[in-house]
Amino acid sequence: MDINIAEYNFSEQKVDFDSIDYIELPAICPHCNNTGIQEFVTGALVEDNTESRNGYFPEPIFVIQKFNIITCCFFCKMYSTNIITHQFNTVNKLSTQSIEFTYPKYEQINNEPPQNIKDEYPDFYNIWKEATKAKNSGLHNLAGMGYRKSIEFLTTDYLLKNPIEGVETNWITNPKTTLKKKIDKLDKPRLVTLGKAIAYLGNDETHYTRIHEDYSIDDLINFIDLFISEIERDLKYKKAEELVNRPKK
Repeated sequence: MDINIAEYNFSEQKVDFDSIDYIELPAICPHCNNTGIQEFVTGALVEDNTESRNGYFPEPIFVIQKFNIITCCFFCKMYSTNIITHQFNTVNKLSTQSIEFTYPKYEQINNEPPQNIKDEYPDFYNIWKEATKAKNSGLHNLAGMGYRKSIEFLTTDYLLKNPIEGVETNWITNPKTTLKKKIDKLDKPRLVTLGKAIAYLGNDETHYTRIHEDYSIDDLINFIDLFISEIERDLKYKKAEELVNRPKK
């Protein structure tokens, strides 16, 4: 998206915000990571440098301006601030621009959970995404606690969505029921093993004393990926089961 933000008025030697120079706004929201319209809210010229042909101001070759642009995401309605440098060549009339800084910092999230996991367990996904953003920003201590919380939500919702004989809803949602006790109730041995490994490393990220010093947050993330894969396999199997058991037409 382009906005009419500023053009240098050479006769008055000032920035004219009502004329016809265009700045391209960022296309990706740093909050929700969606690509799309980032709506212009307001902007201000924060730096103005002019390079002259003969060393004096009236005959500039390059107009280099830096803007602080505030945008609002069309999707999540969150605000972002961007420092954008715009360079205009008065000889060939060409312009270039670069985004020097965006707050909050945009981080590409790789290896996202599959879409069916996102749809089936949205609370888990939102917490996982926040933890991943923290890790990508170098906030490993916060990320570890976030990953630990995400697996508690995933385990709890899995038990609620897949009723197990003798496991009551009130027990599952009781704040006194520990994550380890919930993991022990999971109906697949691989989930139990992975869940315990995640809980052990998640506790290391949360508590003062680290017990498993030969494991890192990367191991925690790898175990979570495997845990997710096991649940995704279950979702896919149920979809196949629904097809096979569908009444014949």
